[in-house]
Amino acid sequence: MVALSSYLLVAAALFALGVAGVLLRRNMLAALIALILMFNASALVFAAFGHLYPAGEVLALLALAASAAGVGVGVALGVLLFRRRRSLDTGTLDGLKW
Repeated sequence: MVALSSYLLVAAALFALGVAGVLLRRNMLAALIALILMFNASALVFAAFGHLYPAGEVLALLALAASAAGVGVGVALGVLLFRRRRSLDTGTLDGLKW
């Protein structure tokens, strides 16, 4: 049986990789994949706690549903960005600057 701390350590590593990917990547698709990695790390935490408490499994499913909704919005924004700028580079998003 794997200890809870092992699951939490793996989830923390996945979340840290996701944060690094979001902060370091200028490509919107790569940042979106890193964001999905962060969502999946949080779902792993909920599933790990679901092993101890039955409500954790329901929270993991809820986190995955919220992740799917966020991915849908991100893909829609990516398609809009590509249609307008012909690039997925987030450095070209300067329209909201003063």
